[in-house]
Amino acid sequence: MPKSVTISARIDRKLDSGLAKVAKAMGRSKSWALSDSLADYLEGRRNFIDWVEKGRRDFAEDRIIDHDDVVAHFDAKRGGARKKRRAA
Repeated sequence: MPKSVTISARIDRKLDSGLAKVAKAMGRSKSWALSDSLADYLEGRRNFIDWVEKGRRDFAEDRIIDHDDVVAHFDAKRGGARKKRRAA
């Protein structure tokens, strides 16, 4: 299996210009800069999807905490600072 593949994508001129500037600043090719950026983006998306799936599993198994309970917990830890700010 080859280490890399060639793909084709249409991007607007502004994005191409930005890509060229980043590549030049890093002393790399636009291809390298795009591949590196895409790898970072996809890792972030995969992490997001993993967390969403975990949240769905937790919800399905009733491992959740009501939002109002969370707010009350942290408000109590701050000594009621949130209520004091609201009253002001």
